[in-house]
Amino acid sequence: MLGRAKLVSNEPRIWVADDCVSPQFLDAVDEAFKSKDSHVVEKHNGRKIVARNLDFEADALWQELFQTISDLCGLEGAAPQHRQFMVTEVFGCGQDAHVDHANIDDVAAGHPIDFLNLEKQSPSRSHPRRVVPTISIILYFNAVGGIRFPNAEGIHTIAGKRGRMILFENYEDKLRPMHKTSALHYGIYFETLPKRILVLGVLANETPTMDQSGKTTKGLIYCAGTERDPLFHDNPSYDGYKRGGNTWMQTMPKQDLIITLEMTEKGTACSMVGRSVGGRELCLLECEKTAEVRSVRAEILKIVDPLKEWNVLLCRMDGQLLTDEHDPLTISECFFTGSAADRADAAGSGDVSGACGACGCLLA
Repeated sequence: MLGRAKLVSNEPRIWVADDCVSPQFLDAVDEAFKSKDSHVVEKHNGRKIVARNLDFEADALWQELFQTISDLCGLEGAAPQHRQFMVTEVFGCGQDAHVDHANIDDVAAGHPIDFLNLEKQSPSRSHPRRVVPTISIILYFNAVGGIRFPNAEGIHTIAGKRGRMILFENYEDKLRPMHKTSALHYGIYFETLPKRILVLGVLANETPTMDQSGKTTKGLIYCAGTERDPLFHDNPSYDGYKRGGNTWMQTMPKQDLIITLEMTEKGTACSMVGRSVGGRELCLLECEKTAEVRSVRAEILKIVDPLKEWNVLLCRMDGQLLTDEHDPLTISECFFTGSAADRADAAGSGDVSGACGACGCLLA
């Protein structure tokens, strides 16, 4: 079910592909996660991240996914030969901003990579056998959290969405093996709401066209995560920028302030309470349900961040981020559509206390 990837940023180039993944594949993964047969790992890079990992055997649905990615990117012979792939549910305080890396020894265990020119790959400083992939890919199975690119030009935050695939480039080919500093990113997670994702990447010697022009690029799709190294896309060797150890972060990014919005209907209007993830009330507003998200966002910013000191992120109580793509939508469309039961689920299915993205977000 090939769709088209929409370019949403030019530096780095970031693409978003919605509705490209078969519902049968998404449902199969969801069904498997109802089982308790999973591998749980904890990672401490300054903060705790807990990942519940589940391995899947390669079948026709997985092969269809890999073919979809190959077609979106314009890849030749890219389907991996590994027999197992890992989907992850992640809880925790978020990630440090990082550049993705793939362990080429792990990848080579399931597929020959003799086509890969290591002189065109950017290695990790502390682990030279880990290299920056040409394309990074995240597939979301639920609308919890998202991803943020603090150095990107234009769009910075992209919300997760069921069936959404986010792809981004890590190189400008003429500057290889140097990778793009604009590809620095981090995931936005919650301590009590699981973010279910599949992390993949493409190893190649040049960046594919991504335009479905028919031109193909030799590459290999891999799935991040192994039993030995289950979270290796978040590489600690690039965490040093916060301590002044990295010269390619010219300025410190603004800290995140995540505000959860609790809505109450009042006829054609509604009232909303905005709270920090620690539960502290930060704002109280009333508006018509026909008001656009962009206008509500502007009013909230006036109250909580008049000096523009924070990167303010709005989210629903179920973990759905409200980003720039939601700005043209009405409050009714974002909070009050669907059945009353659906709305109750959205308001009460989880508590986003403890959410954070990059280190330093407001938790009070």
